[in-house]
Amino acid sequence: MITLLGMRSRQAAFIAQTVQDTRSFIDTLDTKDIQTILLSGSVARGEFCPGPQGGMVDLTVMRKSGSRLEAVDVFGPDQEPEIPFHCVVSEGIWYSIAFCDFIDGAAFPALEEARKFALLESRPLFDADSAYSRALETISRIARKEVEEYRLACLNYIGYLLSDYKKGRWELREAYPQLHANLNCAIQKGIACLFYLNGQYLPAEDRRLYFSYDLQRLPPSYPALLRRLFEQDLDSHADYQRREDIFKAEFLPFL
Repeated sequence: MITLLGMRSRQAAFIAQTVQDTRSFIDTLDTKDIQTILLSGSVARGEFCPGPQGGMVDLTVMRKSGSRLEAVDVFGPDQEPEIPFHCVVSEGIWYSIAFCDFIDGAAFPALEEARKFALLESRPLFDADSAYSRALETISRIARKEVEEYRLACLNYIGYLLSDYKKGRWELREAYPQLHANLNCAIQKGIACLFYLNGQYLPAEDRRLYFSYDLQRLPPSYPALLRRLFEQDLDSHADYQRREDIFKAEFLPFL
């Protein structure tokens, strides 16, 4: 598997050119009523790698407070209306634009978690009067407090899933697939805890496992540990117990 670190190394020159082209694109925009433009997504992470179906540069564009500006006013018509963002192409590069009100410390807590993750991995390309840079100080304080609260909530839920009360219900029924499913959920919550332990929100579910391999603080031999945990005989209670023992001995104490 090529990790995020490996992709960043492999794509470095391409990413640098893409960022330069994106800056040139932004220079052509009328930013009178725009407060902030952030480079988001895989380009901001440094691992943008368009596949056979292509790819888009993600931008987060925030209008000034009180403005009624819409994406179409700045970027023209949406050229891919079936995609849930405003999409345009310029000089052969496609852009996916999340257009929104300015996000400050008051607005940030109401965002869904994956959006918080995306926002904090973004970097400013345009920031009138450094308003977002100042707001980011407050946002960062909120994030530090929230991720610790989320970590504790995850640990509590893991304890509930693996409690004797919860397991006994399914053991009585010999419902071993459900036991395995509950343990799988506990493992996923454990992976979530790793992000929180590293001071991060959770990314979207469809990329969470992949991103977890590049976290700085991980259990020893993390890839091998995951392989042992995810291998399962769905109808075997003994295999369930094997997996639970590994999780409790080698994963859970790290959290």
